Amino acid sequence: SVSMDGEIVTYGENYRMETEHALVVSDGTVIGIYQKGADEIILQPVGTGADIMANPFAVLKDGNSANYEVTAQGKDAKGLPEKVILKARNGAVYTIVIGEYSASENSNAALFTIDHENYPTAIVTDLR
Repeated sequence: SVSMDGEIVTYGENYRMETEHALVVSDGTVIGIYQKGADEIILQPVGTGADIMANPFAVLKDGNSANYEVTAQGKDAKGLPEKVILKARNGAVYTIVIGEYSASENSNAALFTIDHENYPTAIVTDLR
């Protein structure tokens, strides 16, 4: 079992997930993945990877997908899930423990893209 702390920001179909090891962003058209240890950026069109990568929280909105069985557990004071369990078709299980929710009107497009200037030594693989 691997545990990672991180933050997820969503705005419509855009999202940003950051952990100590990786940054994953999507502006709804392109997914950018920065692997910190490898100093590598991968850019690919939305829809070319696993469906959960198009928008990780779409499975919560739309229910189970073809590739994942989704279960929400517990409820906080606002009635929102405290834990989300994703069971992949291949048997892998991912547990997301939600520590905190917050609302923001921040739709800054820069949050959902990778600015290459911030990673000047990174190797870039562009699959678009």
